[in-house]
Amino acid sequence: MLSKKLPRVLAASFLACLGAMTSCGGGADSTLDGAGHGDPPDGHGADGGDGANRDSATELPARDGGEPDHVDPPGVAYDGVCTPLPVSTGLYDPDCVYLMADPERGDCSMFKLFLPSKPAERVYDFGCGPNSPIVRPTDGRLFFFSTDEVQGARVYRYHPRTTPTWLVADQLRNQEMIETCPDPLHLFMFPDDGKLLYDCADFTHQGLDGPFVEGGEPFDMAGYYPLAAGESRTVLGVKNDPGLHYAIVANGLATPVDADGDNIFAQRSRRGGGFWAVDSRPGVVAELREVLPDGEVRSVGAYQTQPGEGGAGLGCVLDTARALYCYTWAGSLDGIVRYTLDAPPELVFPEQFGNLAFTSLVTGP
Repeated sequence: MLSKKLPRVLAASFLACLGAMTSCGGGADSTLDGAGHGDPPDGHGADGGDGANRDSATELPARDGGEPDHVDPPGVAYDGVCTPLPVSTGLYDPDCVYLMADPERGDCSMFKLFLPSKPAERVYDFGCGPNSPIVRPTDGRLFFFSTDEVQGARVYRYHPRTTPTWLVADQLRNQEMIETCPDPLHLFMFPDDGKLLYDCADFTHQGLDGPFVEGGEPFDMAGYYPLAAGESRTVLGVKNDPGLHYAIVANGLATPVDADGDNIFAQRSRRGGGFWAVDSRPGVVAELREVLPDGEVRSVGAYQTQPGEGGAGLGCVLDTARALYCYTWAGSLDGIVRYTLDAPPELVFPEQFGNLAFTSLVTGP
């Protein structure tokens, strides 16, 4: 979530982005279909028929007398093409970018998950302040963490509800708790096996140092803070020593990444190992870079921007086609904007009276 406190080591990176209030982002579908932004009259999202032919989920008896649970399907296509099922299925395409926001109220009282082009098709019950939502490539399930003032933070696997639970305190009772933590800073996921990687605010969990792989197994980051999880239990990390330094960490060993001094503000795992990263530096608003497993960095190209833009927006994510999505509030690009290397930036979901202040952009690892 964009308003979440960032770790100290990323303060310089975040301030660099914050100081350049421009555009960068968007959603899975780049064309709005004119659907209204309000709840459907009956409280249910329509079956938009926009999904690929996949195995549908099997319904089980509801855990709370409300919406039914679902059995995981054999898998969801992770093929670099956004072909979403209706959000009500509880199965999400890791190639797409979804929005988790409250576009009507602009606060945290009633978060919804939806595609930018189909805002009327939505699901509910994320609690107040869901953070680090991520889609698991192995089965299309959605995970996030949310903080409870009494019990601390918990990692949840999402079970969809097409009708809202109006009392915020009851929303998370419909969700499946996976892990607990005093106050996670961020949630990551290894793309090849779908295991979670999570960090705790006090860097301890059950008396051990963090971060941790799902199940409580410590992961030695060799002094770096995690930015993204990759294949074969590798993690892209950063540290301030002073200045920003990057490395690929595996088995407690750090392989330096040739990007020292750069401001990497969006990253994603790369098929075959390594990562994709977007950075900014003097004279460059946003550049896509390929980080190879041995730490070599190759420039792919600069994202097209509007004349006069001085930096990237906030909460940026990459989809699997390497389009860049961010929240921005500058000029005509006020909202969620999509950047590519070969076309002008495109507004895919507009800001309305500050209603995107708590937005999260949701995609795979």
